[in-house]
Formats: sequence, structure tokens, C-alpha cells
Amino acid sequence: MNPAPLPPRSCSRRDLLATIGTAAALVATAGASRLTAAAAKTSRATVPSYLKGYEAAYATNPRAAATQWFRDAKFGLFLHYGLYSLEARHEWLQLREKIPVATYSKLKDRFTAAKFDADAITDLALAAQMRYVNITTRHHDSFCLFATRQTDFHSVNSPARRDLVGELAAACARKGLGLCLYYSHGRDWRHPHAPNNDEWGGRARPAYDPPESIYATGRDHDS
Repeated sequence: MNPAPLPPRSCSRRDLLATIGTAAALVATAGASRLTAAAAKTSRATVPSYLKGYEAAYATNPRAAATQWFRDAKFGLFLHYGLYSLEARHEWLQLREKIPVATYSKLKDRFTAAKFDADAITDLALAAQMRYVNITTRHHDSFCLFATRQTDFHSVNSPARRDLVGELAAACARKGLGLCLYYSHGRDWRHPHAPNNDEWGGRARPAYDPPESIYATGRDHDS
């Protein structure tokens, strides 16, 4: 940007003010251009890779853009994976078979995630023309597939020693797939103070007989 010309020595006050105003306008315009360019660069860098074509909407309202993208995507993969996968029956294993909490927890010691392959999962989704992958980051059994300081009941603290959610997130980002995260909170078959069946309704917890000893009840239960 070339600087505004200096006024001649004999210029009037009006001319001087006009020249100063022109210089200020040039500086402001240049500054605004730099800010606009920086904002655009930041926007391009932070827009998730799967939202290609939704950049303008994302810059205005990220939540609305993601919601609209999901409606348009229509087809994706919902992946249940966790300790119950070791038994190869169903994800409600603990509740339906009334497996005691301590017994079920021992599955963590066998969890190696040897067959969990984020690249294979995402390649399969792409081959089927899916637009996203949804994974159970934490199902009702309370086992987390990611590292967390809130509990030691997670995949990094198992023989797997892996953050499976992180691996899948990286694979989805590389390949332009959306990633949706299922996280169970209302039902918790492990936490002592999770909702009880008589208070929450339905199958909030396995109907253990005798009752599960680690569950808080009565006045001790913080609902």
C-alpha cells in the first residue's frame, strides 16, 4: 500500500484534514482486509473436513451447519463396540443376562481390541457410500473407548492400551467422513448413584436378585 501524499506546505486546514482522512481510510481498509483474510484462513482451518460445501453456513452458525449436513447425509454406519463384543452376543449383555458388576468388569482384563481397525471401518463406510460413522464411545456398561481421568474403566487402561475413539476420529478426518459420538448417560449399570429402576422407569439397571451390593439405595442414593 502506497502512503497518502503529504499536503503542500501552503495547504489549507480543510485540505490537511482531507489528506489525513484519506490516509486513515487507506490504513483502515488495509487492516480490515488483513482481518478478513485471517478470519477466512481461520475458518478454512477449523471447519471439519466432512463439511465440505458447508463452509459458509459453518462460519455463520456451526451447529446449524452440522445439523443440516446430517440431515442431508442420510446414510451412515452405527457401530456398537465395547466389552460386550468379546462375547459376540449383544450390547445389552450385562442387563439381559444379569451379569454382576464385578464379574462383568473382568471383561476389561481381556479387552485387547485386536480386531478394531479404524482404517478398515472407514474404508467400508466409504465403499458403501456412507457419509458418517457413529460409535458407542461409552455404552450403558460404563466402559469408555477413550482416555479419561473420570474413571479407570476405559480402553487405555486395558490390555488394548488404545484410545479407539481418537483413532477413529483421525481416520474419519483424513477421509472426509463425519464422526458422530454415542455416549450413554441416562443408563449406567456400573455407577453406584445412577438412576434406579423404580425411580427412572424401564430397564435403567439389571434386575439383580439378590440386589447388586455396590448400588446405593434409599437415603444413600443421590438421585
